[in-house]
Formats: sequence, C-alpha cells, structure tokens
Amino acid sequence: MNTNGLKSIFKPELYHGWNKSKRFFEGWYYKLISKNGKHQLAIIVGVSINDKGEKHAFIQLLNGERLQTSYLTYPFEKFKASTKKHEVSIDKSTFTLDTLEINTKYWQGKLSFFNGKELKSKWYAPGIMGIFSFFPGMECYHGLLQLDGEIEGKIQFKNEVFDFSKGSVYIEKDWGHSFPEAYVWCQCNNFEVKGTFLSLSIANVKYLGIKTMGFFCIVQYQSKQYKFSTQNISKIKCIRFDNNNLTIEIDAQKFILFLEIHEGNYAKLKAPSKGEMLQNIKESLTAKVKMNLIDKKTNKTIFETKGKYGGLDISNPHLLRKSYSK
Repeated sequence: MNTNGLKSIFKPELYHGWNKSKRFFEGWYYKLISKNGKHQLAIIVGVSINDKGEKHAFIQLLNGERLQTSYLTYPFEKFKASTKKHEVSIDKSTFTLDTLEINTKYWQGKLSFFNGKELKSKWYAPGIMGIFSFFPGMECYHGLLQLDGEIEGKIQFKNEVFDFSKGSVYIEKDWGHSFPEAYVWCQCNNFEVKGTFLSLSIANVKYLGIKTMGFFCIVQYQSKQYKFSTQNISKIKCIRFDNNNLTIEIDAQKFILFLEIHEGNYAKLKAPSKGEMLQNIKESLTAKVKMNLIDKKTNKTIFETKGKYGGLDISNPHLLRKSYSK
C-alpha cells in the first residue's frame, strides 16, 4: 500500500483511488436544502473505472424539486485530488468541505459552508467504518464528512437561481467497486429542533464470499451524539416497509430508537456496479422522518422529533426484512 492509500484509511475524506486501475468508483455526495425548503439539490462528484480499465470523471446532479437528474462525464485527466485534504476538482468545478464551486455548461455558482458538525471517532476506528476501514477489498466503504452545516451562496441553472443562503448542507462519500445488493440509506438534518440530524445505512454486506448484515445510525439531538452500529453491538429489531412507509427499530445497550420514514418523490440516479456507473437507483430528497429515542432503564422518552427534506434510497428492502425477521 502506498503512503497515500495508508493516509486515506485514517482520513476517509481523501481520495482512495491512487493505485486503482480497474473495478473502482469513488464519489463525494453533497445534499443541499434551501432555508425555506423550496430547493433540494444533490451533487455527486467522482470517478468510475470499469473492468477493462476504462475510466472517466463525473458530476451528477439531482434536482429534488423537479425530479430531474443530469450525469455529466469528463475525461479522467480532468479529475484532480489533494493528498492532504478533501479538495477535488473536475474541469472548472472544485469541491471541498468548506466550499462548492460548480461551473458547467448549464450549472454555475459558488457555496460556502460553515458551522459544520463532524462525526466523532477514535484514531484506531476511523470514520463510520471503524475497524472495517482496515479490511481490504470490501464491496463498498462509506464516509461521513459533514453531518450538518449552514450555507451561504447561490447556484444558477440556465436562467433559474437557487438561493441556498442560511440553508443546510450534508456531505458524505462512498468508494469501492459496487453498491450492496440490498440496503436502506436515509439522511435528514431538517428537524423541528435546529442542530438535530440523522444518518442511517443498513446493508447486506459481501466479504470474502460471506454474506452478512451491517449497519450504522448516527443521531444528534441538542448537541449530544448517539451512535448505533454493528460494531457497538446494537441490533436491528425490526424493519418493515409498506404503503410507502419504512419503520425501523434499533436496540442498543441503553437506548431504543424508533424511526418512521415516509417516502417522498423519487428521481433516478446512476450508481456503481464493478466500478462502472451502470445501475439505476431511486433517490428522494423529500422524505419525512420521525425519531423517538427511549431510555431502556426508565422507559422514558428522551426526545421525539420530526424532520423533512430527508434523503432516502431503498434497494431490495424485502431482503433486509427477511434477514432481520425474528
């Protein structure tokens, strides 16, 4: 492993593809919600390398208000990444943890991010992947870069202006070769109480020919962060999906978390399979989320709150439900 590869294990925000020649993707995901919620925009920037070593860079955009998507491709040589911090550029567009500057044929603008909230983790269990960061060859790795933050700036699409000033931003990333066969992903940082956020991922994981289940759920409420995951022996007690509603119950050592998620309207995005952006997935930026955290010792509610403009992506939920059924 070269020094850049080793460094990226402890700093998940960095580019991981320095020594990759085939079957690899990496994408940084920015979710932007305007103050009044009228504008919902997701921007994904990354690289794709297929089985034959053919590669390109891309910028993918999802307009949640109009359910429109764009997938813009660029020669791989137009992609640049810093070895010291999260700073990637594709052609004339640049993306960092503090700024986003996009300059394409139809999309132009610059946003600044501040008051960002980061994931708390230990050096020996970096990022949300924890000890799994050290496992080579996994299907898909995940990174949480900014769980919540504020925005200043505007983006223009043709003659339409999207004002994101005083809105909210969320930044994450994925890398590996393929998305899992079955998963639920949900994120929301537009709750009744400011500073509250949720990031959830549950997936069928394949590693060395073995199929297993993995998940994480990060919740923050009134400056306190709660972490539920496979690694801290939390358990999924229930996953139920019907009538456009998803119900999840997570049991941890001290708490029980109940989630009720109502689907919003979906648009199609491209997703990786063996490094190539061949899959079509559905993503919503208008999901509604209800969270209820219970103290197991006292059986009292610690908090209950509702959120909107959540990101939601569900693939083969029947497989997850079967795996977790008791």
